[in-house]
Amino acid sequence: MHPHRPFLFCAKAVLVMALSLWSFGGTLRAQQDPLYTHYMYNTLSVNPAYAGSRDALSILALGRVQWVGFDGAPMTQTAQIHSPVAKGLALGLDVVHDRLGPTVQTAAALNITYRLELGKNHRLAFGLKGGMDFLNNNLSNLNIDQPGDPVFGTDFSNTMPNAGFGVYYDHTNAYVGISMPRILENSFNQSSTQQARHFFLIAGGYIPVRPGFDLKPATQIKMAMGAPLQVEGSLEMVFAERVSVGGFYRHESAVGPLLGVYVTPALRIGYSFDWALNSVAQIRQYGSHELMVRYDFNFKHKNKVVSPRYF
Repeated sequence: MHPHRPFLFCAKAVLVMALSLWSFGGTLRAQQDPLYTHYMYNTLSVNPAYAGSRDALSILALGRVQWVGFDGAPMTQTAQIHSPVAKGLALGLDVVHDRLGPTVQTAAALNITYRLELGKNHRLAFGLKGGMDFLNNNLSNLNIDQPGDPVFGTDFSNTMPNAGFGVYYDHTNAYVGISMPRILENSFNQSSTQQARHFFLIAGGYIPVRPGFDLKPATQIKMAMGAPLQVEGSLEMVFAERVSVGGFYRHESAVGPLLGVYVTPALRIGYSFDWALNSVAQIRQYGSHELMVRYDFNFKHKNKVVSPRYF
């Protein structure tokens, strides 16, 4: 196959999927799901079809502290594990703990993936996600201008089911995926406020330039009800398949560096720093920090050649 053909395929797929998302999205509302800069490594959180794609038992932990210095700013912790379990079948578990002001939400989900081999190093996967969201809103802890306001005097909690789906295609040097990790629009505490459906499109590749130097582009398009289309992209320079240095740009929202290192072939550590571009988020805040650690347990026979997984 021509070395650039997977990228042409992914570019066409991105266009088709983006149009599909737009037509399916309907009237937009508001973004509620956590934000990640390492979306190209943390894909399982938004696309269940990613499970098992690394051909190993893969474990990832990620922590994000957003808008440091801003009271009540978001803080997110994510943990996930996934692996192939049989021919064509993979399972994954992801847990997300998200705090925003007085609101704390924990989501746990099981991901089931069926993968089709389309040819040498070509795979198409279909994934389903099912789990529960646990919401706690501690409004009584807020310092308000008018003490005794009944709207802020009552705490509430809620347990809500969640379901989602995704499709993920990958080649040795390219990938593209589309997903809706939240289908159910649950209401919060019998109010008119609802969880919004989120739509994700993610794509990227690995481009060999010369021995010891490669490029790794990635992009994500995110849509949610009531919020503008969110588009972001990144480009990493990879040296000797050990160290990566790059940057990202989130349209009219943030910009910053991406740093990564393979401590061993199985252990990767990544760090990013976000600097907000809008004036509201720049008030009394010192950027956002994200740290990711991923480890792959590869149980294949040591004498068998395993195709490298860059995503």
